Amino acid sequence: KTAYEIYQCDWSSDVCSSDLDYGVVWEVFRSLDATTFGWLIVLALLRLAFEAMLYSAVIPGLGIRDGISSYLASNTVAEIAPPPADLAVRFGMYKSLGIDTEPAGVGIILSGVFSMGARLLLPVLALLAVVATGPADEETWILLAIGLSAVGGVGLFVTMIMRSEALTLRVGDWVGRAAERIARRFNKPIDSSNLGTKAVGFRSKISSTLRGRWPYATGAVVMSHVFSFAIVLVSMRFVGITGDAVDWVDLLVAYAIVRLITLIPLTPGGIGVAAIGYVYLLGAGNDPALANLIAAASFLTRIFVWLVPLIVGIPPFLLWRKKSERA
Repeated sequence: KTAYEIYQCDWSSDVCSSDLDYGVVWEVFRSLDATTFGWLIVLALLRLAFEAMLYSAVIPGLGIRDGISSYLASNTVAEIAPPPADLAVRFGMYKSLGIDTEPAGVGIILSGVFSMGARLLLPVLALLAVVATGPADEETWILLAIGLSAVGGVGLFVTMIMRSEALTLRVGDWVGRAAERIARRFNKPIDSSNLGTKAVGFRSKISSTLRGRWPYATGAVVMSHVFSFAIVLVSMRFVGITGDAVDWVDLLVAYAIVRLITLIPLTPGGIGVAAIGYVYLLGAGNDPALANLIAAASFLTRIFVWLVPLIVGIPPFLLWRKKSERA
């Protein structure tokens, strides 16, 4: 079953169901040696470095070392505490570094936009890889056309917003009116009459931040996903899944979709959800042996893209808290 055939999957059929044997998964996991974990640790640390570089890229005055510390600390807090605790940590760490609230806020928004944009763009890039590496059926071409149209439309709208002050003002005013109507329905009136003017001012701040910095932010996001996918691919190969069983292009499509699915935090770090997603998307529902290997690889991946960052972020968080208490 090829990657693009996942869109034809009937989720009510036996072909799209699998009884995972987590005892087998655990045995596969236990059989891995220290070299395997060593390689995955290196890839995980490189991924963390590039994830953190995005913070430094969009916040003027934030060095790479401080960017890494703030990313790790806020990421750990985000995993163990409800929002917006992680934002409070980020703002607090930036303030302690002498960064004003305004550029910190712009940077936080931009880092979120770049991260979300990359996740939304990934499926389109994966479908392009499918088309480029082999024959694709009609549904794949249709999905690719829809994806490219959506990305192009969003890109055009953002470009128009960034270039046109009048359009930014109109969109801001429209959003303000919509927000007022929604607030009135819940008997919580708000005043957003000058939201358009504020949007224009905010647009100017974003534009000045992006000028000269967007290549670094783009590069950081791309490289973080490269290493994240590398962890998935290496995990698959280390547990014994060959390229004949799961091609890297098929895996890239599954990776892109799983990244979107796990945006909704149903479980900590997407554990279990990601495993089931990979099993279904890679067409292993009718192959228990392959399904169990994929599940083992998925759990191995979760350790290095979720658990390791969480643990590594504890020391910088505690160090910042200690310094804050002394100040």
